[in-house]
Amino acid sequence: MANAFLELHQNVGDDSKIRLVIDLGYENSTAVVLRGAQPLFTGVMMFSGSKFEQACAGDDRPASHRVKNVKDINLDEEIGHSTILLAAHLLENEIHGIVETWRAQASEDLSKAIVEEVCLCGGASGIKGLDRWLSERLETPVCVFGPECDGKVRPELTLAFGLALQAVGCAKCPLTIMPPDVREMRRRQRGLPYLAIALGVAVFCTVFLDVAWYLRLNGGLEEYERRLSGLQDCNELITRIEASYAELYSREACVMPLVAAGNQSERIKETIEAIGNACSEGDWFIYLADEQSYRAEDDKKGRQTANRGNMFGGREEVGEVAGQAEFPIKLNPGDVPVTLAYVAMSFSPNQDSQPYAPAKEIARKLDASGLFKGVDLMAEKDRAGRSEIFRAWLRFLAGVRGQYRSYSFILPFSDVDVRKDVIPAVKSARTRK
Repeated sequence: MANAFLELHQNVGDDSKIRLVIDLGYENSTAVVLRGAQPLFTGVMMFSGSKFEQACAGDDRPASHRVKNVKDINLDEEIGHSTILLAAHLLENEIHGIVETWRAQASEDLSKAIVEEVCLCGGASGIKGLDRWLSERLETPVCVFGPECDGKVRPELTLAFGLALQAVGCAKCPLTIMPPDVREMRRRQRGLPYLAIALGVAVFCTVFLDVAWYLRLNGGLEEYERRLSGLQDCNELITRIEASYAELYSREACVMPLVAAGNQSERIKETIEAIGNACSEGDWFIYLADEQSYRAEDDKKGRQTANRGNMFGGREEVGEVAGQAEFPIKLNPGDVPVTLAYVAMSFSPNQDSQPYAPAKEIARKLDASGLFKGVDLMAEKDRAGRSEIFRAWLRFLAGVRGQYRSYSFILPFSDVDVRKDVIPAVKSARTRK
């Protein structure tokens, strides 16, 4: 902006007047204080051309007097308290503020100097009557400048004109007064200490890394030999541990079936005693079996229904059963069947208001015995497959006084004889690396 002003007003370089040059842009404004051709101060103003645009949008006058856009503004015609005049007053206050800021930073002889001229450029400076209105308010001559295009002053092209002057090297206020070769030499001189420090650090790091790597290679050889010896000892111990696991696995295969089946009589005795204590008057327990037997009978019935005879009337699975009998499959310890729960069936007097109250009371008493944990009624789909158990008892209880409801309980043990989750898995030594 200053270069454009000095190029368009070449005669100002010979005088010593103090001028305030302002670029009124759309987003912000910039001010430069010039004394002749020398810039004294540069500052940014908060005012922008968008203030006038906002003033036009907020104009609440009748439509015949309302200004629609910035190009139609004429400050000579504005009176009273219009929004456009309020925006102009904001610009006036910003100009006073930028001058006071310059004076606060200037030397003592310039702090009392008077601004003799205000020069405007930028898109907002083209508002009609703005220069005359500011001249009256500031009591200082105000002019609008810019390059001429087709015989007309274009203040909105001022900054572009100044940048073009700077680009072609014709600016009267260059960004620096230092010659390019001197500026480049000083830039390199400022970097010499950093270059020397960088080279020193690089040499030190290289030497340090070489020494550290040498010491590490020589000192680590003994450590690697010690670790190799330890790995060989570990390999021998692992072989012995695997042999111990195999022996333990073999012993468990022999002992677990005895443990799983040897305690059944005691379990049945304790279960019958717990059921007897849980019975109330009128309760009938008609069936007791381990869960595997109950479900095996159910599955057997399903298989008998699904199997079909061959063309000679025999069964298709005869050969398979004979083969299994001749060559029995050896059970692993993890495949040994372990009784985890019993299945019990009962009849209790029917209660229309609370049909499941007797079953809940029986389940509560069985849980309280400590032998079972989580006693509950069996799911209907598991119960429906064994309806023949209830059929004979229904005929028997038909002659007994009162009506009875049947229940099927699942009785999970609170603890088991064999815990399969602690059986170790034996791996072949050939898979170990």
